[in-house]
Amino acid sequence: MQLPYSHRHRCHRFDHIDHIVKLTGIDYVGMGADFDGGGALADCFDVSQYKNMTIELVRRGYSKKDIEKIWSGNFFRVMKAVEKGKTREVSLR
Repeated sequence: MQLPYSHRHRCHRFDHIDHIVKLTGIDYVGMGADFDGGGALADCFDVSQYKNMTIELVRRGYSKKDIEKIWSGNFFRVMKAVEKGKTREVSLR
């Protein structure tokens, strides 16, 4: 598969991550996955190259704790809060 010339490199993704962290804080940033390839980054095409994403986070000075939040911690924190909030029963009668 050929990539269109407009596909960005992973450094552009991290410029966006840095910007969002500055705007909202590390607790509101997360990574998604495109498990079948074609994730729109010329130098990170599929999950086999995801280690490069972590390497870039380290290179940019993110701590281990911050990297854990970005990769999964924030997602699981939100999902636990959602799960906790659904304990209220709704009556349809």
